Amino acid sequence: MPDDPFDRSARELRSRFASTRARAVRRLAGLDEPRAWDLVLRALADPEGAVGEAAQVALRGATNQIGRAHV
Repeated sequence: MPDDPFDRSARELRSRFASTRARAVRRLAGLDEPRAWDLVLRALADPEGAVGEAAQVALRGATNQIGRAHV
């Protein structure tokens, strides 16, 4: 049975490699579920800039989508 995308991404957020953690953030944002967004928010505090930047980009994209939905 393949890994659940959320579980896999949550696990990858604990990787020692920043590129793996950043990819996990992007995958979590794509899931667009509350528990995934919680982890994206937590990724803002990652010590590696690339991971925090991936979280910022994901959150900016979500904010833009919300803004367009209310126009």
